[in-house]
Amino acid sequence: MSILTKVLIGLVIVAVFPVLYLAASVLNIQNEWHRKIKDFQAAIDKHEKQYELLLHGDFDAQTHPLVPGKPIVGNPGVMQWQTARDNIMRGAGRVWYGRPQAASISAETGTLKLELFSDEVHLDMNGRSPLNDHGLVDKAFLYVFQMSHTGDLVPGTDKYVGEFVVSGLPPGTNENMIPIKPALPLTAAEWDALKASAATAQWVVYDKMPTDSRDVFVGLTEDEIRRLVPPEVAEEYINDDQTPTKAVTDNPALAEYVVTDPASKKSRFLRPLRDYQTIFQAAAKRLNEMADRVQILSREKAFADQALVNLQMKTIPALDARKARLEKELALVDSELKVVQTLSEKLTASIEQAKQDVVRTVLENKRLLGEAAAGGKTTSLPAPTQPLATVQ
Repeated sequence: MSILTKVLIGLVIVAVFPVLYLAASVLNIQNEWHRKIKDFQAAIDKHEKQYELLLHGDFDAQTHPLVPGKPIVGNPGVMQWQTARDNIMRGAGRVWYGRPQAASISAETGTLKLELFSDEVHLDMNGRSPLNDHGLVDKAFLYVFQMSHTGDLVPGTDKYVGEFVVSGLPPGTNENMIPIKPALPLTAAEWDALKASAATAQWVVYDKMPTDSRDVFVGLTEDEIRRLVPPEVAEEYINDDQTPTKAVTDNPALAEYVVTDPASKKSRFLRPLRDYQTIFQAAAKRLNEMADRVQILSREKAFADQALVNLQMKTIPALDARKARLEKELALVDSELKVVQTLSEKLTASIEQAKQDVVRTVLENKRLLGEAAAGGKTTSLPAPTQPLATVQ
């Protein structure tokens, strides 16, 4: 074997080790990539499964409350939560936070301005930024409530302010001062109260009246419900969508709202859902009617008071003067009546005396006629015992 051949064989042997190392490295890299690909695929499959679970939910799992107090079988996904959110928000409309601008409140023009703020309700209104991009347009109806922007209940302060209309807002206006006016006229007292409370008022404004729903009070305790609703209707809300108790069935006002499923024969108490918009509008109209009636009665009272003053100042003195004149005339008539009575008594006595004289004269004449007829003798008449009374 030649030296060249041996050299070549040596070079080949020397070169084999790097090639073998390189091949082994390539195989290791390939195996590592295959392993990583499998791991990545497993991770992708896991994430896809999680994505599907998050999106569509898993209804083969344990019971889960989609809405508090309304459990469902399974874990809901984003789609179910969105549906639940839409169901809860259905009819609520848009919400703004603001207050009335005190300087703009005018009972003479019947207008005021609503000052809108951002929804950073944890900040004081003076520290919150004005809300210019509000989306309100002219002629839009707004339903205003006096409520704390933080959602804290303030008994005696929280109330329904009224229904208002955006009036005179130019198209495309980009400012937080919204001109509004009441949909129904306010009384002078209501304007005064509105102006007096403007400095501290916190208004929550809706473009749709919130609707009554059973889900609003789900999950609340009995004490929490009693703090939220008037005592007259507390039992309705506490027993709503529950198996009726004896107290419910024994109460005629509640028993009529107990319904029974014909199939399962199970009964539930379902309180009547209220149409707040109709109720508040009717209440506002009734208040206006009462205010008008109060004005009419006040005007009539003013007329009556003036008539009383006139009576006391003019009529009564005139009647007193007339009474005095009549009393004088009565005294004169009484004195004349006494004179007449005296004359009447004398005339009566004279008439009696005249009657007696006439009777005596008639008797005497009969006697004389009888004597004349008997003998023709005449006898002189005796003198009268007393003269006839002279009428004075």
